[in-house]
Amino acid sequence: MRSGARGQGPGARAVWAVVLVGLLAASTVVAQAQAQAQAPVVEETPPVVVTAEVDRTAITLGEPVTLTLRVAHDQEIEPVLPRHTLPFPGFELVNFAPREEATGERVVETLTWTLTRWELGKTEIAPIAVSYLDRDHQPQEATSLPIPVEVTPVLAADDETLRAMKPAVTLPVNGRFWGLVVALAALLAAGAVAGIVAWRRRPRREKAVPAVPAVPCDQAALTALATLAASDAVKNGAAEPVATRLSAIVRHFLEARLAFNALESTTAEMTAKLRATPEVDGPLHATVLELLTATDQVKFARGWAGRAELEGQIERACSAVALLGAGGQGPGASASFPLHNPGPRSPAPGPRPLAPGP
Repeated sequence: MRSGARGQGPGARAVWAVVLVGLLAASTVVAQAQAQAQAPVVEETPPVVVTAEVDRTAITLGEPVTLTLRVAHDQEIEPVLPRHTLPFPGFELVNFAPREEATGERVVETLTWTLTRWELGKTEIAPIAVSYLDRDHQPQEATSLPIPVEVTPVLAADDETLRAMKPAVTLPVNGRFWGLVVALAALLAAGAVAGIVAWRRRPRREKAVPAVPAVPCDQAALTALATLAASDAVKNGAAEPVATRLSAIVRHFLEARLAFNALESTTAEMTAKLRATPEVDGPLHATVLELLTATDQVKFARGWAGRAELEGQIERACSAVALLGAGGQGPGASASFPLHNPGPRSPAPGPRPLAPGP
């Protein structure tokens, strides 16, 4: 009895206390583990999520495929989106369309490319990277997954297999073939000859002669007088041809300027017509009369003039033409004068006495 009482002393009670504390701690740990296992796991959403997809993974040669890239990010983050000219090796860009929409605290930006491919076989659209600064302003990058695409040849609507190519057609090279070649060449040559003959016999269009612009009568007279002054007849002192030519130039100018028949009028008739013309004043009338009288004396062998006198008469004619000018705008306001140099009809005559005037 004493021995059993000893086993239930203070030492035994301490042991039992420690065991009870351990059991309580173990039960607490197990309860916490069960609670953690039953609680839902909440994962933190990345600041930028990039996804890519296509509307079809198998296309025919040249058929378009639509690639859609979605970039979902927080509103305070500004990712660097790829450009519309983003290269896709092996694909041809057909179209591009961007779009942006906000959903609560997140922003979803959608980029759509329309692509096509002209090479057969299996390929893939490479991953597309989007760079950004995270919440701690550190550079980060989010990348989409590669997308496999297969390009198949174009098939007929009622055919599921590829047809073999037909062999090349071999033309029979024999006598008949060469006969056809020769006949065709002869026809082509005959056609070419007929075309050339018809072209050479075509009616020729006459080239239009450009109209000579009308020259004002005073300019034409001054040009003719300058040509006469530089002629050999004046240099050689051929008085008769120079006087004849000088009289014709002056009369032609007066006929064109004043619109009356001066070429077929005598000097007396010319004097009367000039006196009745209001445009010819007294000094000009005297100059023209003296000029015509001097040329008449030489033309009709009633006088003779040397080179100095001939040049003086030409200068007097130039002054009269310049004073009278082109005048009105009638049909006589322009004229043309032959510009050839009149040569002497005969050797220059020697000096002879002046005959009395008429």
